Amino acid sequence: LGALTALTAREYARSYDRAADVQERIQVEPASGFGVLRLQQEFGREASTVGLTLTGVQRDLTSGEPLAAELNRRALSGGSDWNLRFKNGMYQLGGHLGFSHVEGDAGAIAAVQRASARYYQRPDIDYLTLDTTRTSLGGYSAGLYLSKNSGKHWLWGSSFWAESPGFELNDVGRLNSSDDAGLQVYLRYRETLPTRYLQNYQFEISSAGEWNYGGERQLSVAELAAELMLRNFWRIKGEFGYSTRAQSDKLTRGGPSMGSGRGWWGEAGLSNSFAATTRWELGLYTSRTELGSREVSARGQLSFRPGSRWELSLAPRFYRHISVRQYVTEAAGGRAETYGRRYIFATVDQRILSSQLRLNYAFTPDFSLEFYGEPFSARGTFYNFGELAAARSRDLRYYGSDGSTIQLDPAEDRYEITDGGQQFGFDDPDFFRLSFRSNLVLRWEWRPGSTLFLVWQQNRGEDRESGDGFGAGNLLDSFASAGNHFFALKLSYWLPVD
Repeated sequence: LGALTALTAREYARSYDRAADVQERIQVEPASGFGVLRLQQEFGREASTVGLTLTGVQRDLTSGEPLAAELNRRALSGGSDWNLRFKNGMYQLGGHLGFSHVEGDAGAIAAVQRASARYYQRPDIDYLTLDTTRTSLGGYSAGLYLSKNSGKHWLWGSSFWAESPGFELNDVGRLNSSDDAGLQVYLRYRETLPTRYLQNYQFEISSAGEWNYGGERQLSVAELAAELMLRNFWRIKGEFGYSTRAQSDKLTRGGPSMGSGRGWWGEAGLSNSFAATTRWELGLYTSRTELGSREVSARGQLSFRPGSRWELSLAPRFYRHISVRQYVTEAAGGRAETYGRRYIFATVDQRILSSQLRLNYAFTPDFSLEFYGEPFSARGTFYNFGELAAARSRDLRYYGSDGSTIQLDPAEDRYEITDGGQQFGFDDPDFFRLSFRSNLVLRWEWRPGSTLFLVWQQNRGEDRESGDGFGAGNLLDSFASAGNHFFALKLSYWLPVD
């Protein structure tokens, strides 16, 4: 049994209207109450479990006030879950059933319907209707899985999941997507006894598919994976995957369904023994699609202990992704094939360079210093702008062809397009961002169970011109970027209550 409740007061912020030269104090968060309840019971000789979860949010909002059009007044969610074990845990049958219910002003509920988790406003949808007069929305989720988790060689599993379009958890949890139902299966062969060259190994084949509630296939993938451990406990991993053509109800951000092409990806990794004093790991990933998108990333990690009190680690990463179907914006004046709207896409060449730094030092078993820092640099260059040619299509009508023109106005940093006698535009989406975030924590357990924490946190960042040079030097530049400093003191005291 576990329960958590929290109350928050109204929060205000100051705003400034430059044109009117007026300062205002506006409410940005209402008084709110949050609650979470969790019950779980273990039963039987197999240690099976059954559980129940309930969550609730109540906000003090009055109809007609600005925040009432943006936030739900009340949100409830809950569900049950179970995990039934058989034959000493060799087999498992589990699942869950859940619900959600949100209430609020019509504007707030309309925003939930339009949110990226469900997009009720899609013009080609025939199983949902956007109702801007609704003051509540409900939904459900369900899942079921069956697996074999132990045995000499063969293991397998299958799972099913579904989330109705109206399912919503984002008031007290996190939900990226609803309106989906999917199925996944896998088969694994493993050998746990050492051979001449290998300590153990396993191979796996898996497949998954997902559909929306209109029966439109959103995903269909198959994967092959292998993992080998050598006699010196080095580990080798590899994976290859393939995805078929499908439709996406998310790519146009509330517009019609858009096609996606075939693709494949591969990944490989190598690491030394977990027990080594100095540990290292390398990883490579690459992918391609039939439309021309491609991706490559490389990562590494090095951690070592120069002494009994010290621990250091460095984890650099490089990532490059050229996506030929990056959403940019939406505009009016489109053709009938796209329901009178223009869904504008571009090719984006995105590069990311980052590194995670960790340093831990123990002065005594009860007194330690811990540091974490991550310099980060990202640049994205957009080109080959165009609009969706027709609903359900994978193709674009590129600007600069088919009787259209496109021109960048450097003074306004804005693209201007002329197409069929119409003129429209949008801001240049290129970006170049540096950031550095760090935490420094001094920890002192001054008596058993009672601890004092002193925390210093930095959050630095800056935007640069997209044409500036991109390289490892940007990570060093991020240390000097402008930012904020946060200091915190936390004290926990153990009460010896029997």
